[in-house]
Amino acid sequence: MPILALHVALYYGVFNIVPALFIDWRPQYGTINRVPEAPISAYLAATWAAASLLVGLALGCRLANGFLQKRPNALPAQPRDGRLAWLPGYQTSLAVALGLAGVMLFTTLRYGTQYYLMFSNEDQLAALPFWEQLLFHGIFPFLPLPPLLAAAAIVAARTRLQHRCGVAALIVITAFDIAALSVWEMRGPAILVFFLPMALFVYTGRMRWHKMLLPAVVLGTLVYAVVTVARLSNLGEQLGQGTSLTLSTAGEVLGAGADTDVLLEKSVTDISYRTSGLEPVAGIVHGQEAGILRPMGGRVVLAGFIQALPAALRPALALPDRIKTAPSHYGWFIPGDYVTTLLSELVMDAGPWLVVLPAIGVGLLLALFDHALLMLGQRPALQPLLVVRLAWLLMVLNAGSIADLTLMFVKGTIGYSLLLVVFGIAGSVVRKLAGAKAIRDGLSPSTLTPLSYD
Repeated sequence: MPILALHVALYYGVFNIVPALFIDWRPQYGTINRVPEAPISAYLAATWAAASLLVGLALGCRLANGFLQKRPNALPAQPRDGRLAWLPGYQTSLAVALGLAGVMLFTTLRYGTQYYLMFSNEDQLAALPFWEQLLFHGIFPFLPLPPLLAAAAIVAARTRLQHRCGVAALIVITAFDIAALSVWEMRGPAILVFFLPMALFVYTGRMRWHKMLLPAVVLGTLVYAVVTVARLSNLGEQLGQGTSLTLSTAGEVLGAGADTDVLLEKSVTDISYRTSGLEPVAGIVHGQEAGILRPMGGRVVLAGFIQALPAALRPALALPDRIKTAPSHYGWFIPGDYVTTLLSELVMDAGPWLVVLPAIGVGLLLALFDHALLMLGQRPALQPLLVVRLAWLLMVLNAGSIADLTLMFVKGTIGYSLLLVVFGIAGSVVRKLAGAKAIRDGLSPSTLTPLSYD
């Protein structure tokens, strides 16, 4: 529920005021050119729909919790090894962090330098071998997670050696992750690289939130500037063309970020675009009020699930009824990229006044899916599924569509889920060997106590 509430606040709530305050810097490629301007009444109806969405999701989660409480074995017990129930243990966290970093290195060298060219060329993506499609499509939810897992290893450390190894891994992996995401030119995941470990340390009491607030703002701003400069200078494209990192290339990269006005305008535009989820919803409501769009009665949600099926099972290569294309297909939005969110999908199907009804079902579905990952991750060999759950929660925060959060997520990350389970089995073997060694040395593993940070 905190993730769902943050999604509503970010896209439809208090943060959505940014596009209204900076009219001249609103996303010109999104809501200005492609979404019709809506009257205040449509924004009021969209705000009502956003509040209804949150209420419905909360009721759905309540229903799921009520169902699970009737099954005593359905709720995870507090782990005996002292870790948090929603994080893997020390060995698994460290193994998965290093494994994901290695996969990121491979994918960055293979795809990062030509990401935008490949992403815009569906034929090129479809021509990739099956294993490469799993590798390419599945990496994105996991991009900001290796540093968080290194931080989880620090939290779960029970000896000073483990703690030092975790700290070293966090420093090295964070530096590598920022460099890799600069090549991918992805600013959001790069900022999360710092924010997620900080949030974990604050949550577990390792650090005070008021002491972390200023460093978090400074580091977030610095990382955003670095990756934005890399993006403005086309660093990934230059590396993909074989351009070596000479002093002249470095000068061009730094010169791209020398203009602070450009960086400021870019940052406000990015904030405006990312938080303008209420604007396309208001546009949809306006179209429904004008009689051009009519509630689809579930066809938009269904089309999303059909589109998420493997191509061999899909009746058509592209379905115009899904939320990405439905408004433009029915003659209202101009074709192109715009902010498509969970609320947009439900408003297209049910209208703004009845969103609470399908939202209950969505909340129930998401809560059960979340709990399934949480329960499976309590088994030692399946602890990496807790990492998959973390990646899924980040997707819920962005919340593209119901199909994206369920079937599409499972399909896209199935290869990584299997790979992470292999890391989990390796970590489980190491844990058992360490326990056996401790027993041979006359020291029970249960006598090891967590480090004190007071």
